[in-house]
Amino acid sequence: MKRKILSTLLAVLMLAALLPLGALADDTDAVAKIGDTYYNTLAEALAAVKNGGTITLLRDIDLDNQPWTPLSRSNVGFTFDGDGHTISNLKVNTTSNSAGLFGSIGFSESTTTIRNLNLHNVDVRGNSYVGAVAGWITGTAVFENITVSGDVKVQANAQNAGGILGHSAGVITVNNCHINATSGSYVKSNTTSGGGAGGIVGFAANEGSKACTISNCTVKNLDVSGYHRIGGIVGMMQLVSGIYPSVHIYVTDNSVENVHVTVTGGSAATLNNRHDAQVGLIVGATTDNGGRSRHHYYNNTYSGDCLVTATTGAIDIIPTALYGLWTLGAARVKDYGQTNVGWYNTNGNADIIYADGAAGEVTFGGTEYITFLTAYRAGESSADNPFILHTDVGYKLKPTDKIYVEANGNIFYPFADAGYEIQVTEISETVKLYELISVAEVKAEKIALLNSYPSSEVIDDIIAQGIAVINAATTVEEVINAYNSTVQAIEAALQAAELAAAKAEAKARLVEAAGEDPSAAMQAIVDEYCARIDSAETISEVESIEEEGLQAIKAQYDKEHPIKELITIEKIIRKFFGYIGKIIDFIKSFFTFT
Repeated sequence: MKRKILSTLLAVLMLAALLPLGALADDTDAVAKIGDTYYNTLAEALAAVKNGGTITLLRDIDLDNQPWTPLSRSNVGFTFDGDGHTISNLKVNTTSNSAGLFGSIGFSESTTTIRNLNLHNVDVRGNSYVGAVAGWITGTAVFENITVSGDVKVQANAQNAGGILGHSAGVITVNNCHINATSGSYVKSNTTSGGGAGGIVGFAANEGSKACTISNCTVKNLDVSGYHRIGGIVGMMQLVSGIYPSVHIYVTDNSVENVHVTVTGGSAATLNNRHDAQVGLIVGATTDNGGRSRHHYYNNTYSGDCLVTATTGAIDIIPTALYGLWTLGAARVKDYGQTNVGWYNTNGNADIIYADGAAGEVTFGGTEYITFLTAYRAGESSADNPFILHTDVGYKLKPTDKIYVEANGNIFYPFADAGYEIQVTEISETVKLYELISVAEVKAEKIALLNSYPSSEVIDDIIAQGIAVINAATTVEEVINAYNSTVQAIEAALQAAELAAAKAEAKARLVEAAGEDPSAAMQAIVDEYCARIDSAETISEVESIEEEGLQAIKAQYDKEHPIKELITIEKIIRKFFGYIGKIIDFIKSFFTFT
């Protein structure tokens, strides 16, 4: 019997030796679990997870700034659920690619999800593909409900660094992810070559047929820098090789606060001809390699101390550009009326601007509009074969719509459909602001302003004449000139009416001061000063003449009535001595009585 029990125990021990140590852990020391199996380390859990499985973080972890080896696993799609816990003091310093809490993960045939996770104080450095949460991910991936806070330092010595994810080689959905950094935090890639750096994602290479989305994310108190393709939210959004021509890419409802985005390298020729300085507060660069994908960028905002700069000095940057777009192929960018755009460029027959929307998707001043803009190159651009900005029939465009276009000297020749004009404002030698203006809407705007003036017979007549001239105008310049001339005439009429009223009131006061039956001399004074008031050209001059006239009238009045003053004095003296006499009589009567 004893021999049988011993054999059984030996068999159990041999079976236990074949199991991973983490599988024997209980929930007392475990940091993660898969189903009902507990693991003492994240590395053990990742090694054990099967395709479609879920790793759940069980508690907060302080890595104490000890060297961390990024967790990597290929050919497995899994879910890592942080369950709201925090991993603190992550430190990675490697010369290899794919650095972060996770290194290289994902599977082309399934989905990998990382969610409900907090990282606090991170210092992650690697060669390429560096992110606080993950360096590289393959296949379909979801990042949601993730916050990286505190002292945040993410650096790629070569290319593609992100506050959350360094590089995506698949289809990503990033939602509700946040960088709440302290002062001095940064995400940066190499400053002399390579590129790709973003506050949330460094480089998103969409290699699938599904939509790629980055939404509801925030970045605060962060410096993002690198050679090119640098964005406050994402450095580069790309559809690879044009495999899927109808893919939609969304960057929506994101915000940056106190974020500085800097492009740091490149020659003047490179920057001017190829726009390697793709940089923006939201998106650094966009391309689809000829795939004609649809890029939707809207409801993205910035606040606080935000700035876009280029240290090379070879180009001029719009300081608060949201998007620094670069279309290698025929990407269509839908910005839903947002106009704060930095760089557009084209190669071949690519569309460089495409902003359209259904009714209600574009709002200006509380009014909804449909907006449809395109700008494209038709062969070699020239005055006879220009870039074209136009509106489709039935679409309405506000005069305040603005488009920033890099003009490469004089190769950009704007042209507008009938009824529209393009107003050009030079921002720099290579960058101009093109405003597509509707002549009819400018007319309506100016007529409405004229009709807001107070009504009178004279004013109404001036406005009617001005509106007639505006309606006959055929260009915006003619409309504006007619409006300005009409406003000048109205203002002159209003000033003349005000001056006339001031003159009438001043003369009335002079007449009243002279009395009902003035002497000839007094009337002469009134007539003199009234005549001077009639000749006055300003209200202040009228007031000054009136004051002089009142003083002259008073002097004449005093001159004409001196006896009245003497009579008044006599009455006072008589009354005084009368009181004295009464006092003497009273004293006499007192002594007589006594």
